[in-house]
Amino acid sequence: MAGKKKPDHADMMNATGELFMLSKKERILLRTVLEMILTSKTGKEFILRKFGTEYIKTAERLLEDIS
Repeated sequence: MAGKKKPDHADMMNATGELFMLSKKERILLRTVLEMILTSKTGKEFILRKFGTEYIKTAERLLEDIS
């Protein structure tokens, strides 16, 4: 199935394709963690090393979406 592009929100889907819903506390926690990682040099370096540039962009987009 080469060439089939996953939707942008695919990372938030489970195996059946359902979107995960976050509670208010979970959103607050996720936003705080993402802000800390994205404003920290070592946090960004870790994400880049572990996952690559695409995941920095994904984290930035996710933070924007939940803010």
